[in-house]
Amino acid sequence: MKMNLPQRSCPKCKRMIHYHHWSSFYEARKKASLCKHCSAKGNASKRDYKGKNNPFWGKIHTADTIAKIQMGDQSIRQTRAYRQRTSKQCSGSGNPMYRISVYDKWIEKYGKEEADRRWREKALKTSKQCSGMGNPMYGKPAPKGSGIGWKGWYKGWFFRSLKELSYMINVIERGNHKWKSAESQDLSVRFINWEGHERTYRADFLIDDIELVEVKPKKLMNTPTNQAKRDAAIAFCATRGYRYVVEDAPIMTNDEITRLWQTKMIVFTKQYEKMFRKRYAA
Repeated sequence: MKMNLPQRSCPKCKRMIHYHHWSSFYEARKKASLCKHCSAKGNASKRDYKGKNNPFWGKIHTADTIAKIQMGDQSIRQTRAYRQRTSKQCSGSGNPMYRISVYDKWIEKYGKEEADRRWREKALKTSKQCSGMGNPMYGKPAPKGSGIGWKGWYKGWFFRSLKELSYMINVIERGNHKWKSAESQDLSVRFINWEGHERTYRADFLIDDIELVEVKPKKLMNTPTNQAKRDAAIAFCATRGYRYVVEDAPIMTNDEITRLWQTKMIVFTKQYEKMFRKRYAA
């Protein structure tokens, strides 16, 4: 048997209001809410566009325009004159999103040289405020999908690059090693980057509870940032009985990766699934 839906009358106009859920009915009755018709009247803009307040008051469309409107003809909007007129009306202060910038105000008030100096100070202050612990991502692992490496899952293990995937298969799995992801709070390493700002870094794997492993191409191992990460990670491992290792794992061939993908042992993220299909599986 179908239950009757709740209903109540509007306190103002006495119209009957119907509800799809009892919870909505009880909430409306508690607040003595008005119907949509009365609510719209009460929330109407103070500006009344009727009569002389209507911007089109006293004006009429030409016969040609009326004919085009009736025929659904949009060619009036496609003329060069129309576009130029609309562009002019919506430019600068005519644009509803127009806002004069702080920099423009400074130029107007202090001149360009002083405005440039103030802008540099502002940028430096913002940079410092968002550095280290001020960074919203400080101490947090990189979200899945970030970065530029190929990403996906192999047997439920998430990988951020094809090198990580190759290391999972050719080293961890074949060697039957015990492992876990190093993307955890307890393995977060603090370091000072080349600009002097405090950052956090997390390696890729903890192998056999002794090796903290970072999988990285050789050409990137000696960059200033990665050197700072390595020095901090070595010191971090020394206090915990770990050994820090950087590996440049050879990437599997395209055929090997394609076979794993075809047998559904690899599942790429949505973005890289499209790329893989287009590049290798066409």
